[in-house]
Amino acid sequence: MQSLSFLRPLRMSHRNFSYSMRIFVILILFQLFQMLLSGCASIAPFSQRAYEQAVDLKVDALHTMELARDSFVTHQAEVSELKLKVEKAYEYAKGRPDNELSSAQWKIVIDTNEASLFTFFKRWENKKILAPVYIEEKKSQIAEHFDLIIGLESGKEKK
Repeated sequence: MQSLSFLRPLRMSHRNFSYSMRIFVILILFQLFQMLLSGCASIAPFSQRAYEQAVDLKVDALHTMELARDSFVTHQAEVSELKLKVEKAYEYAKGRPDNELSSAQWKIVIDTNEASLFTFFKRWENKKILAPVYIEEKKSQIAEHFDLIIGLESGKEKK
């Protein structure tokens, strides 16, 4: 499973598709993929640790993104600490057997070539301070990325 691009969050205009509708479509797609995969491949069971990790990191990420109204240098240590935690979550997901779907979603969060959390931090570092409108737009996109990870994990079979 090299490329799981079909799992990337929907990239429709916010004007055309409400946030709740996009989440609804994502969850429906996830359930369809889960049903499809249950017949031909195994999927990792639910992990309370992975679930809590994703929820905690979502809250931390959105809070840290809000700080982009200030100078990056002021919050550089917080950004570095958060990036390390996210990288650890990715490595944890990647190391679990039969967990390719979740690890692919974590990869989207850390990918610096996409509309990801790490790309946001890179832009913040380059621009020094970001506009509130840009911050809010990116927060909603990053929240969707985390919601997909959380939905993937919570939809797994609990053993």
